[in-house]
Amino acid sequence: MTSETHRQFSLSAPTLVTTRLVLRVLSHDDIDRLVTELMSDSQVMAYLPVQPETLPAQREAALDYVESLSKPWSEHGHGGWAVCLREPAGSEMGPLIGYCGFFESEPGEAGPALPLDAGPEFGFGYARDHWGNGYATEAATAALSGLFELGFVERVFATCAALNSASRAVLTKCGMTFVGEFDLFNSIAGGDGLMSLFIADRGTYVGRR
Repeated sequence: MTSETHRQFSLSAPTLVTTRLVLRVLSHDDIDRLVTELMSDSQVMAYLPVQPETLPAQREAALDYVESLSKPWSEHGHGGWAVCLREPAGSEMGPLIGYCGFFESEPGEAGPALPLDAGPEFGFGYARDHWGNGYATEAATAALSGLFELGFVERVFATCAALNSASRAVLTKCGMTFVGEFDLFNSIAGGDGLMSLFIADRGTYVGRR
């Protein structure tokens, strides 16, 4: 790695401000709220890769999400955010209501249906009290635009269970392109059925937003 490349990737999550939200860096200080609002709620976790049932397992899952979304910023030029409500008076941050961002993925780990150059995987999760308000779409749009504007990543992908209509709607509304339904991450053998695959390319996405 050249010194120039190292300099470019020596960054943390850029703060993004939308009409109703602030997207900021995730930290270990967020673990307690992630556990309370997300990891301990079986309905929130139903479509996520892990379903921790005990408090230690929930804390471990929260820690894994924090590290998986914060470390890649300095290593790969992408990562994730804590999604917080924006205070009415301005851009000050209110409470964390969820997370969104880009997880590093190993080429080929999802299966042959996913192109090897698909890039990092976009994912998100929100406290159930905040479902149905359009926050996930608002944050996803900001996250994709913010990532592509940095210029380090050319393509990203997202997956969700084919029956997860809420997540499918978010991925469609934020501007990702639906590719089809496939057996991804051994989803059929794991009992999750087909997965919907979405892709977004930097050139196309930035040009049409």
